[in-house]
Amino acid sequence: MFTKEEIAERTKFIGASEAAAVVGMSRWATPMQVWAEKTGQIEVTNEEKLWITLGNKLENTVAELFMEKTGKKVRRVTEAYTHPQYSFLRCHIDRKVEGEKAILQCKTASAFKSKEWKEDDIPQEYILQEYHELACTGYEKVYIACLIGNTDFQIKEITRDAEKMDWLIKNEVQFWNNYVIPKVMPIMLKPADNKIMVELFPQVLTSDIVYLPDKADNADALFDLLQAYKDDIKKVEQLKEQTEAQLKALIGTHEGGATEKYLARWKNVATSRLDVEKLKLTSPEIYEQYLIKTSGRRFTIKELGGKK
Repeated sequence: MFTKEEIAERTKFIGASEAAAVVGMSRWATPMQVWAEKTGQIEVTNEEKLWITLGNKLENTVAELFMEKTGKKVRRVTEAYTHPQYSFLRCHIDRKVEGEKAILQCKTASAFKSKEWKEDDIPQEYILQEYHELACTGYEKVYIACLIGNTDFQIKEITRDAEKMDWLIKNEVQFWNNYVIPKVMPIMLKPADNKIMVELFPQVLTSDIVYLPDKADNADALFDLLQAYKDDIKKVEQLKEQTEAQLKALIGTHEGGATEKYLARWKNVATSRLDVEKLKLTSPEIYEQYLIKTSGRRFTIKELGGKK
């Protein structure tokens, strides 16, 4: 977990682990999220996930395995590295490989992620992270040592690629100068940003209706697209229900049905639920005592029939 001081300091630069998110190539974060955190629009999540905790605890083990496998020596580095040209690009590295201008990056992964490390594959988030680190340190190579589950240990190498590194740094610099510094919201949005919108705009502050074409020429197109998605979802849901009914008709009074590929079960289950309306009528004081009230914003759309 980060201290308040560390969280405040992290808003002043782009770190290596954020590089993939900045360019929209991360599965774990979005450009919008990075922007919102750097500009103080939302609070930085300070809850350390279990897999992160385990990764930190196993870092020494991974480093020791690397030394045993390769015969190389490494040392821990505590100071941060800053890009020689852009002070807002920084990184911390796990280890420095002695006698080489090289970094050791220690990783752990679930056995379920083993396909991401097969043959020469490396998750793209880590590739971009290492290009960022090479740009900041000026080193020539990164060794990525990854303990996968408890059965596999992989060592991969990433060397300097001037063209790819220049592309990454150019995009990070543009992100910082065009969005973070002027606090202009990024235009690249991802599905996960729907949640970020709730954090950015949690409450209605004015009762007026904003005319959206003043903000975006494609406002009507976005409405059309959203409505089309809703219609498609409704149709797919109907088809799903129909197909499920067809399978249930085949199963009939049996507990399940099977093919060479699938097994379906349609079992009797008993459930219990609280009759909230009855409780409210007969014991309103108990109902109020355990009632949890929440607030939020509900998003709806209505077609007005205006000109297309």
